[in-house]
Amino acid sequence: MSTRSAIGYMTPKGNLRAVYCHNDGYLDGVGRMLNENYQAAYKVGQLVETGDLSAVDKEIADCVYYGRDRGEEDATTDNFDSLKEFMDNYSEDFEFVYVYTTKGWTVCEVGVYGFVNLADAIEKELQVA
Repeated sequence: MSTRSAIGYMTPKGNLRAVYCHNDGYLDGVGRMLNENYQAAYKVGQLVETGDLSAVDKEIADCVYYGRDRGEEDATTDNFDSLKEFMDNYSEDFEFVYVYTTKGWTVCEVGVYGFVNLADAIEKELQVA
């Protein structure tokens, strides 16, 4: 399913490094995959720094990247001066935005709610379902 999301992390200097992910961007897709498999900062960095994704999987080697796996150009990681800059200018391109911080994963369902703890959002969704 093509639910567009952005996946990123905050740098120690307060910049946001982010990529586009085309498929399964909803909480039970990308959200669950990030929450269950990408809790270490080094793995998050590897996931994001490899560039734009078609799909996230449990291991980086199994993720499908536009550049690495499909040879597409211009599918690189983007840098933003701040999360605010990204949200003000690009968030309308996505349905979900996932950001890894020093406190772990957060998620924003664009136009529905602001950033919340990812694990809490997944748990709340399970209670509703």
